[in-house]
Amino acid sequence: MALNGGLRVFRRSLLSDPHKLRLYPIVRPRVQHTTAPPFRVASLSTKPPLNPHRLANPTLILTFTRGLRSALERSPIRRIVRPPQSPFSGGGGNDFLERWKRRIDRANPDYIFYAILGVNGLVFLMWGWAQENLQKFRDPEPLRFMFKHFTTSWTNVLEGRIWTLLTACFSHEMTGHLLVNGMSFWFMAPPVMRMLGNSAFLALYLGGGIASSTFSLVWNAVVQHRGGNAHGASGAIYSVISLFACLFPNTTFLLFFIVPVPAWLCVSGIFAWDLYGSLRRRGGMTDSAGHVGGVLAGVAYFLRMRRGFGLKR
Repeated sequence: MALNGGLRVFRRSLLSDPHKLRLYPIVRPRVQHTTAPPFRVASLSTKPPLNPHRLANPTLILTFTRGLRSALERSPIRRIVRPPQSPFSGGGGNDFLERWKRRIDRANPDYIFYAILGVNGLVFLMWGWAQENLQKFRDPEPLRFMFKHFTTSWTNVLEGRIWTLLTACFSHEMTGHLLVNGMSFWFMAPPVMRMLGNSAFLALYLGGGIASSTFSLVWNAVVQHRGGNAHGASGAIYSVISLFACLFPNTTFLLFFIVPVPAWLCVSGIFAWDLYGSLRRRGGMTDSAGHVGGVLAGVAYFLRMRRGFGLKR
């Protein structure tokens, strides 16, 4: 979530003309880098808080929780993302939703796979355009737009932009961030999509991303007493990987592309490391809480599958 070059130019331009600072206020993000370990099946990356600040008021958390629950209950997207026959549905869906589910499941999985990659690429280009606009024309408005609509933060949620819990999962500002997460998605998404089907995979991937964003916001506010902006697909990808590890725990992952490790051990180790980071590391470069939320979302999906479809290990 770094804005290295653009922010340096922006800062110099504002310091050269103090009036611009009053006309174009914008937070200065804290640059953080990827520290996720690469392995053959999945290499993960997350961009954590850009602008850490104190945020420990439990009233804000309760307001956010109630608002999110109310918005999701009223939204038709809830019924589309959670189709009647998916592991998260309660049954009794209507014909309209069944038609949507059948239409999604009949689609070529490659279309969904490349559409997700394409959206990530498009948002990446939008970040680049915003930085270029700032550097050449000293106009921060495009960059402010990206922060408002493609990063998660308490400010965005409390101002009603709840969709950022999802849009941030398609948002990468740095090239390395996009490539590492794209490689992870490339390796892991196809087998899980073929196993679950299109609609159930979308429920897992999108739901995992939203769960990761929500967990990160609440955890960092309550435990770390900080806020900020975050983006990246790591949480959604972690949900896919953790589900895969639950279903096939003895499958071999190649850690650092060399060391063979059972899937259950690899994901458990990453979970333990990120849990430690979310508790101990402050002001670091990785949103460990977002990783934890993604892993837990995948495990929850697996448990729901076992209960709903009688899966046995």
